[in-house]
Amino acid sequence: MFKRKVFLFASLAILFSFFLFSSENLVITLKQNINELEQKYNELKKQAKTVSDNIELISRKIEILKKKTEYLKIKKGETELEIKQLKKEINLLDKKIIKIETYLKNRVKELYKKGDYTLLEALLSPSKEEEFLYQLNTLSYLNEKDRNALKTLKNLTSEKKDRATMLEFERKNLKETIVKLSDTRKQLSQTLIEQKKMYKRLKRKKTKYLALLKERNRLLKLLMESLTKKPTPKNPSAIPMKKFKGLLSLPVRGRLIERFGTYRIGRYRARVKSNGITLKVRKGRKVKAFYDGVVVFADWYKSYGKLIIIDHGFGYYTFYAHLDKIFVKINQIVAKGDVIGTTGNTASLHGNIFHFEIWYNKKPLNPLKWVKKR
Repeated sequence: MFKRKVFLFASLAILFSFFLFSSENLVITLKQNINELEQKYNELKKQAKTVSDNIELISRKIEILKKKTEYLKIKKGETELEIKQLKKEINLLDKKIIKIETYLKNRVKELYKKGDYTLLEALLSPSKEEEFLYQLNTLSYLNEKDRNALKTLKNLTSEKKDRATMLEFERKNLKETIVKLSDTRKQLSQTLIEQKKMYKRLKRKKTKYLALLKERNRLLKLLMESLTKKPTPKNPSAIPMKKFKGLLSLPVRGRLIERFGTYRIGRYRARVKSNGITLKVRKGRKVKAFYDGVVVFADWYKSYGKLIIIDHGFGYYTFYAHLDKIFVKINQIVAKGDVIGTTGNTASLHGNIFHFEIWYNKKPLNPLKWVKKR
């Protein structure tokens, strides 16, 4: 009786140390995953900060361009008003010039008509000579005065026209500058929209990674606590397999030749359903347990060939098919990563392959969603 108790105690001690080793491996995997998530979260945080700074900088640039555009529009309006006023003044000056020129032409005509008679009258009548000279001097003075006034008007008109030309050139430059500033504002506004969208995406990713970090840390704490708990055949792992979704590794490496789900193949598009995935492998490769559990089947089964089924508790089962050798027995407790058999081609129509399935509550799951992404 004493020997039986000693043997039972020793068996439980071995079993406990066996699962302790497995849990420690999961602790390492979790810590690595947490470290990767923290690095990714910090990268996203840094990217979000850069994008946030860009948004602020672009917003300031847009505001500066807006104020500058408004100022240039006001200046353009003032320039156009001045051009309009100058055109009115030039128009009035042109009219005055035409009036003076017409007056001078008419005066010259009158003098020409009266010229011979006035000269003859002055020669025949001495008293008329002084009057003639006086009129002649007066006319010369008036003529010179009108010509000077005309010259002044023409110079003033020329100056105003030059000023109007310069203002027109300035107006065109202002218009072009306003258009360029408006285009730049549009481009910056579009960039701002894109940056804001990017910031939202980064924010969502940050939230997602932060939630994952919290979940992984909680899981790590739970796993650390489970190291002190003893496994039993009915509850081989203290933590459900679903907690490690996305952190586990495939039982063996190989080339994927059949995916999970329903799809069509061949010339006649025959409908095919696969409850798992199939890998092309070399014969004799080591097949490892996907997660802690208890072997519930280890034998030949129809089209699966040599098959191992492991119960992971909480309704989760994994299938390992087309094996060449089986190293485990029914009711044997296995840990994640334990070698349970080797690859082969038993009941295979495609040579050396490995077929793997995950079941939960009698429903197949996609294995690729459970493994770490390379």
